Amino acid sequence: MDNKLLSARVEDMVTQCIKNDTPQYFGFLSEEEAAFAARLSKKAACRMEFFGGYEGARRVMLGCLPDWCEAPAFPIAAATFTYRKEDKLAHRDFLGAILSYGLQRSTIGDILVEDGRAVVFMTAEVEEYVLTQVDKVGKFGVVGTQGFVSPLPKGNLFMSLTATVESLRLDCVLAAICGFSRSSAQESVKQGMAFVNGASNIKCTRTVREGDILSVRGLGKFLIGDVDGRTKKNKVIVHYKKYL
Repeated sequence: MDNKLLSARVEDMVTQCIKNDTPQYFGFLSEEEAAFAARLSKKAACRMEFFGGYEGARRVMLGCLPDWCEAPAFPIAAATFTYRKEDKLAHRDFLGAILSYGLQRSTIGDILVEDGRAVVFMTAEVEEYVLTQVDKVGKFGVVGTQGFVSPLPKGNLFMSLTATVESLRLDCVLAAICGFSRSSAQESVKQGMAFVNGASNIKCTRTVREGDILSVRGLGKFLIGDVDGRTKKNKVIVHYKKYL
């Protein structure tokens, strides 16, 4: 979704939340959209939270919440699809099968797949439709049931890490989290090999912020966490997650 449109939609949600004193929820956002919305949340007139159905979800739903709402009930459902282990199915197979029924991408969250089982997170409003319609993925039959049994398929593993940097310039942060020189980081940006929130038309001087998603082709993808800490030598402490 275009950032201008997303900003307008979020602003409307905040207005409705304050006016009606009720929680407002936005469909599943991509990592890039969630990072942009997280920056908007810092200036919002109401509390905003993100949840994707389980801790560490990549696609998350946005909630605009009034003060009284201590435990938000995100309208998220999950379904488990089982199939023969020899039928090798992947994320793209399930996503394609589900969206072929005319559903919008924002209604579907993460899809975690392992041999013989896939867990699909979705908005609660489409749960019944998905379970009654999807009985085949590709050329293979699948059986869908409500909910899931832990542990989840290991589709979104990540490692929590910490780095220290001289500044939050993009080239400094990339060099620290990717383990290469600052000049190599600058070169990766110039060659369009580095991305911030899915965009490659970026500058080395760009300031990295909490919620940004950085990636370097061939080296991995990273979610930036807290960047407010400082060492005794006044270096910035960057907490981040590396997706495995």
